[in-house]
Amino acid sequence: MVSSFSHIILLIKRLGILFFLYFLLRLVFWALNYSAFKDVDLLVFWGGFRFDLAAICFINSAFLIFSLQPFLNRQNAGYKLFLKIVFYISNIPFLLFSCIDLEYFKFTFKRSTYDLFSLVTTGTDTLRLIPQFLKDYWYIAFIFIFCVFLFNWLYNRTDLKEAEVVTKKNFQYFALHTFLLLIFTGLSILFARGIQLRPLSVINASQYADSKNINLVLNTPFTLIKSFGKNNLEELKYFSPEEALTYFNPKKIYVPFSSDFKQNNVVVILLESFSKEWIGLLNDSLQGYTPFLDSLIPHCLCVENSFANGKKSMEAFPSVLASIPSLMENPYITSVYSGNKINSLASILSENGYYSAFYHGGTNGTMGFDGFCKIAGFENYYGLNEYPNKEDNDGAWGIFDEPYLQYFANELSKKKQPFFCGVFTLSSHHPYGLPAKYESIFKGGKEPIARTIQYTDHSLKLFFNAAKKTAWYKNTLFVITADHTSSSNNYYYRNSIGTFAVPILFYKEGVAISADSNTIVEHADIMPSVLHLLGMKDPFISFGKSIFSNDEKFMVNYLNGTYWMVSKDRLLQFDGEKSVGYYNFKTDPMLEINLKGKERKQEEEMTNFLKAYLQQYNERLIKNNTIVE
Repeated sequence: MVSSFSHIILLIKRLGILFFLYFLLRLVFWALNYSAFKDVDLLVFWGGFRFDLAAICFINSAFLIFSLQPFLNRQNAGYKLFLKIVFYISNIPFLLFSCIDLEYFKFTFKRSTYDLFSLVTTGTDTLRLIPQFLKDYWYIAFIFIFCVFLFNWLYNRTDLKEAEVVTKKNFQYFALHTFLLLIFTGLSILFARGIQLRPLSVINASQYADSKNINLVLNTPFTLIKSFGKNNLEELKYFSPEEALTYFNPKKIYVPFSSDFKQNNVVVILLESFSKEWIGLLNDSLQGYTPFLDSLIPHCLCVENSFANGKKSMEAFPSVLASIPSLMENPYITSVYSGNKINSLASILSENGYYSAFYHGGTNGTMGFDGFCKIAGFENYYGLNEYPNKEDNDGAWGIFDEPYLQYFANELSKKKQPFFCGVFTLSSHHPYGLPAKYESIFKGGKEPIARTIQYTDHSLKLFFNAAKKTAWYKNTLFVITADHTSSSNNYYYRNSIGTFAVPILFYKEGVAISADSNTIVEHADIMPSVLHLLGMKDPFISFGKSIFSNDEKFMVNYLNGTYWMVSKDRLLQFDGEKSVGYYNFKTDPMLEINLKGKERKQEEEMTNFLKAYLQQYNERLIKNNTIVE
C-alpha cells in the first residue's frame, strides 16, 4: 500500500524537475552572456531560486490543484494523461521563451517582458523571418529541444510504482485531503507572491545583486508574468503639482537665438543599431567601421554623452520625433496611450508651413511606424509598398540602404521647401545581409554587424554626395542618430551607460553648430533642440530639453523595473520609491563603486528631480494632456 500522502511527494518531485531546468538554463544564460555580468556570487543564485519559486508556483497553480484534488481517482490512466497534458502545456511555452532569451538578451539587455508579443504581432517581419532565425541561432533550437527531452524523460520517471490503495474514501479522508489541498494552495499563493507583504517584483532582484547582475537573478517566465497587463501607468503623487513644476516643466518655449536656421529644411536620419561603439572617432581604443561619419563629425555638433531612450526601434520613434520616451514596460507605440493627442516635429512644423513625410524601406505596418506617423501629424508615410524597385529588397527586412537612401535623396528633391522628412535605414540588422557586389568589399570584424555598419556608412556617404548636388542641400539641417544600440561583447557597452550610447549629430553645411561638448543629450532632446534652432516661438510639450538652452541637462531611461537618470557626471538608479544606486560614471565608467548615501545632498536633488519628472510624465499620458491647448 502506498502512503496516502504519496501524491504530495509526487507533486514535489515534478515541480523539482522545473527547479532543475530553471537552474540549468540560468547557468547557460550566464555562460552565453558572460561578458554582461561581473563579480557573480552565490547570493545571485539564492535570489534566483526565490524568483524561480515564484514563477513555478504561479505557472503551475492549476496543475497543483488537479494533482491534489481528492475527489477523482488520481491513479486512473486517463486522469494521469490529463495531468501530464496540463503540466506540459503550462510549462513548455515558458521554457521556449527562456531559451529565446539566451540570445535575445544580447539585443535588449533585459529579460523579455510582455512587450515581446507586441513586437512579434505588430507587422509580419518577425514571423516571416523565423526560418532565418532558426538557421542563424540553431543552437538555441537545440537547447530548447534538449530541455523538452529532459523535461519529458524526468516526468516519465516520476510516477507511483503501485496503485494508491484506499479501502474506503470516507468523510475523514475527504476532509483531510481537502485540508491538504487548501494548505498547499495557500502555500503556492504565498510563494508566488514571494513570501512578502507586497508581491515580488522585478526590482526586488536588487536585493541579491547590483544592477549589472539583476538579469541573472531573474528568470524569463517571471518577467513575462509580472509585465502582463502592465500597460497602464500609475498616477504618482510625490509632490503637489506646483512643486513638481519647480523641478521640471514639460511645457517649453524658447527664444530664437540665431537666424542661420530660419525656414531650414530638416532631415532626420535614423540608423538601425548604429551604436556609438562602431564609430572610430568616438572611441579611443576600439576599431571603427565608419570612415564617412568620422569625416563628417568634426563639422557637426556631436557631444560626448549622447543616449537613446530605449533598446528597441519602436521606442526610438516617439522619443526622437515627439520627445516622448517609453518609461514603462511597453513601448509607447503599443501602449494604451498611443492614441493620445501629441505634438511632434511633424505637427509643429506643419503648422509653420512645412511639408512632412517619413520614409522607411520596411513592410508597411512594421512595428506600428505608419500608424504612429499619422498620429504624430506627418502628411505622408512611405514604406516598402511605395518603393518602385522591389528587386532591391534584401529578402529579410526590406530595401537595402544604398538604393533606399538614393531614392530618399531623389524624393526630397521633389518636395516643396521647407520640408521636414525622416528616414529609417535597415541593413545593419540581423541577418546582416549585403548586396552581392559588396560581399567581398566589406569584411567587418569579429561582430557580424560590423560589415553592415561599413555598408550603411558607405550608403550614407553616397546619399550626401547625391544631396550636395541638389538645390535644397545647403538650406537643410541634418540630424543623424541611431534607433538604439546593438549587441556587444564590450563590457562598457553592456552596462547602464554604454547600453544606451548612440551618436546624435546636428549638421548643416558651412554652419558651425555649437553647444557644450560635455553636456548630456538624449533622443527626447532632438525635437526641442531642432525647434529651438529653427526659431519656433510657440509653446509645446516635451519630456526632453533643448541642448542649446539653459535647462537642466539629463537623460532618463527605464530598464529592468528601474529608472536611470544621468545628470552632469552622476548616474542615479531609482526603483520608484527610493534610490538604489548612485555612481560617478565619468571616473567609474564600469559602475563598480556605488556612492549611494555618500553625497546625500546631490543624490537627493537628483532623486527629487526624477520624481517630479516621472510624476508629470505619468499624469500627462494618463490624462491625455500632451499638447498645449
